[in-house]
Amino acid sequence: MERLTQDLILDVFSRLPLICLLRVRCVSKSWHTITSGPILSTLRIQRSVTTNNLTDAIVLSCPNNSPGNQLYFAEGEPNNPIVKKIDLSFIYGTGQILLSVVGVCNGLLCLSSYPTFRGGINAIDSLKYISLLNPITGEHKQLPTFDRPTRSLNNLRSLCCFGFDDSQRVFKVAIFVFYGNNSINATSSALDAFKDMSEMYVYTLGSSNTWRKTVGNVPNMLYHHHANASNVFAKGALHWICATPVNSSEFERRIVSFNLGYENFSVIKPPEVVVVEQSLDCYSLATLGNCLSWVDVKHEDFVDIWLRKSDNGEESWIKNFSIRKELIAPRLYARLQPIKLRENGDLLLLYTGRLVVYNAQSNICEFITINEDPRRSGAGRAFPYVGSFISCLQ
Repeated sequence: MERLTQDLILDVFSRLPLICLLRVRCVSKSWHTITSGPILSTLRIQRSVTTNNLTDAIVLSCPNNSPGNQLYFAEGEPNNPIVKKIDLSFIYGTGQILLSVVGVCNGLLCLSSYPTFRGGINAIDSLKYISLLNPITGEHKQLPTFDRPTRSLNNLRSLCCFGFDDSQRVFKVAIFVFYGNNSINATSSALDAFKDMSEMYVYTLGSSNTWRKTVGNVPNMLYHHHANASNVFAKGALHWICATPVNSSEFERRIVSFNLGYENFSVIKPPEVVVVEQSLDCYSLATLGNCLSWVDVKHEDFVDIWLRKSDNGEESWIKNFSIRKELIAPRLYARLQPIKLRENGDLLLLYTGRLVVYNAQSNICEFITINEDPRRSGAGRAFPYVGSFISCLQ
């Protein structure tokens, strides 16, 4: 192995499963250094877009409205995945917490937690304890508490997100806070009520360990975001399905994106042929093949999945899949979450709490059974994950 160049070693290591990389790190100091560097992490992330492996799918299972800290990670082939429960004892240790995965990006997890013994929970308290975790190395970091709004306001709502700024090569956590006041009269629309009444807090990993605050820059439409089917990171930006108020004269469903590099917002229209209705349960966002995707389950018989692709600088929606619902599950309008598009065209999905591999050529679905499967119907969430040895202790 001494005769191999570092480039060749990196190429070989980037193709190995995480379980093998963990063993490789113990062989020598030089290999430990190579596996800990950012170059290998970048190569693994790039290769994950096309690899045929299941990838390291992070699965969160927790019954609705119940405390729990069950986080699993699985990798390997669908018929024989390797499963490991993630140690979260650093979060209070007792397991009596409400746990939420804020985001998963480039090998790190961002988690928010709240102890159940504290009683009632509000939009700000739920974000008091935010942690970063590398589940492969076990490193974790609790972020400092951001400055809570000091005004006494009604209708408080918050949104937390996590991603990677490609331009500066840094991780960022952002919190958006929306609030109203008692002076809003009955004729004011929800958008007017929250106009210029928002705050944005941004934490940059490796900076001064503080939150930067700006006021009034968050678009009003983001107040009406679809929390359960959004918060998707793709091409350097986070995305949410949002809407104008239901009682407004012109109801619209749009995608609001937040660029982590420029820290600004933009609006994207859904696929034009999709007649977007008011029901939120019919739509969700995902990232497939490094592209933003739109999932539509409102049709009685099919699930349609669109990918937003670029052609000569022009971005447009292309329908990649139309899956018969009877192949996946009997529930007509249950939310579907795409996890990964494999190089051979297979699609890894989470549907009604079950992991499914759909093959478009054969039009066949294969249900994945894993040991210690934490699935419960409608209760699980899964995240595409590419393991790395990036440190969160920056």
